[in-house]
Amino acid sequence: MAKLYGLHWSETEHERPSIKPTGNFDAIKQVRTNVYRNYLIHTMGRETVFARFAATLVRSAASFEFHRDRNFANADAHLDAIEQHIRDA
Repeated sequence: MAKLYGLHWSETEHERPSIKPTGNFDAIKQVRTNVYRNYLIHTMGRETVFARFAATLVRSAASFEFHRDRNFANADAHLDAIEQHIRDA
Protein backbone atom coordinates (compact mmCIF):
# COMPACT_ATOMS: atom_id res chain seq x y z
CA MET A 1 0.00 0.00 0.00
CA ALA A 2 1.45 3.34 -1.01
CA LYS A 3 -1.04 5.91 0.33
CA LEU A 4 -3.76 6.18 2.97
CA TYR A 5 -6.52 8.77 2.69
CA GLY A 6 -8.75 10.00 5.48
CA LEU A 7 -11.94 11.39 3.94
CA HIS A 8 -13.41 14.57 5.41
CA TRP A 9 -16.46 16.61 4.51
CA SER A 10 -16.10 20.35 4.29
CA GLU A 11 -18.96 22.44 5.63
CA THR A 12 -18.20 25.12 3.05
CA GLU A 13 -20.25 24.70 -0.10
CA HIS A 14 -18.38 24.55 -3.44
CA GLU A 15 -15.00 24.27 -1.77
CA ARG A 16 -12.32 22.87 -4.05
CA PRO A 17 -11.04 19.44 -2.99
CA SER A 18 -7.79 19.58 -1.05
CA ILE A 19 -5.30 16.92 -0.01
CA LYS A 20 -2.86 17.52 2.83
CA PRO A 21 -0.30 15.25 4.49
CA THR A 22 -1.19 14.08 7.96
CA GLY A 23 0.93 12.96 10.89
CA ASN A 24 1.26 9.35 11.98
CA PHE A 25 -0.89 9.71 15.08
CA ASP A 26 -3.78 11.22 13.13
CA ALA A 27 -3.39 8.52 10.49
CA ILE A 28 -3.59 5.78 13.14
CA LYS A 29 -6.75 7.38 14.57
CA GLN A 30 -8.23 7.51 11.07
CA VAL A 31 -7.47 3.82 10.48
CA ARG A 32 -9.09 2.85 13.78
CA THR A 33 -12.17 4.99 13.11
CA ASN A 34 -12.74 3.14 9.85
CA VAL A 35 -12.37 -0.40 11.15
CA TYR A 36 -15.65 -2.27 10.80
CA ARG A 37 -17.04 -2.87 14.30
CA ASN A 38 -14.04 -1.21 15.89
CA TYR A 39 -15.57 -1.61 19.36
CA LEU A 40 -14.50 -5.25 19.12
CA ILE A 41 -10.84 -4.21 19.33
CA HIS A 42 -11.36 -3.27 22.98
CA THR A 43 -13.96 -5.96 23.73
CA MET A 44 -11.61 -8.71 22.55
CA GLY A 45 -8.61 -7.23 24.37
CA ARG A 46 -6.75 -6.56 21.11
CA GLU A 47 -5.70 -2.94 21.73
CA THR A 48 -1.97 -3.71 21.65
CA VAL A 49 -2.22 -5.94 18.58
CA PHE A 50 -4.25 -3.34 16.73
CA ALA A 51 -1.88 -0.53 17.72
CA ARG A 52 1.04 -2.52 16.29
CA PHE A 53 -0.89 -3.28 13.11
CA ALA A 54 -1.93 0.37 12.61
CA ALA A 55 1.59 1.64 13.33
CA THR A 56 3.05 -0.80 10.80
CA LEU A 57 0.45 0.20 8.21
CA VAL A 58 1.02 3.92 8.73
CA ARG A 59 4.81 3.53 8.56
CA SER A 60 4.52 1.72 5.23
CA ALA A 61 2.28 4.28 3.48
CA ALA A 62 2.09 8.04 3.14
CA SER A 63 -1.00 9.42 4.92
CA PHE A 64 -3.24 12.25 3.75
CA GLU A 65 -6.48 14.02 4.61
CA PHE A 66 -8.80 14.50 1.64
CA HIS A 67 -11.25 17.36 2.19
CA ARG A 68 -14.18 17.88 -0.17
CA ASP A 69 -17.50 19.63 -0.09
CA ARG A 70 -20.72 17.80 0.73
CA ASN A 71 -22.17 18.26 -2.74
CA PHE A 72 -22.39 15.00 -4.67
CA ALA A 73 -22.88 16.99 -7.87
CA ASN A 74 -19.14 17.74 -7.51
CA ALA A 75 -18.17 14.06 -7.25
CA ASP A 76 -16.37 14.16 -10.61
CA ALA A 77 -14.08 16.93 -9.36
CA HIS A 78 -13.48 15.00 -6.13
CA LEU A 79 -12.52 11.85 -8.02
CA ASP A 80 -10.33 13.80 -10.44
CA ALA A 81 -8.43 15.37 -7.54
CA ILE A 82 -7.74 12.11 -5.74
CA GLU A 83 -6.89 10.23 -8.95
CA GLN A 84 -4.39 12.96 -9.86
CA HIS A 85 -2.85 12.78 -6.38
CA ILE A 86 -2.48 9.01 -6.65
CA ARG A 87 -0.83 9.31 -10.09
CA ASP A 88 1.60 11.97 -8.82
CA ALA A 89 3.29 9.43 -6.56
